Amino acid sequence: MALIKHQRYAHAKQFKRTNRALRKLKTYLGRTIRDIARHIAGDAELDAICKWPLYQASTMLE
Repeated sequence: MALIKHQRYAHAKQFKRTNRALRKLKTYLGRTIRDIARHIAGDAELDAICKWPLYQASTMLE
């Protein structure tokens, strides 16, 4: 829902609302990355599976 709002606000040139929706998206992504990292800590198999997607997500966050 936040992504849809972000796109609609950007299209309507409502940039303050766009930036607010983008901050919310980044917050969601950061929380998800930290939660997954917490859950896979200590499990080598899960770490190997999730290493690349987590790297991509953290790159997007930056």
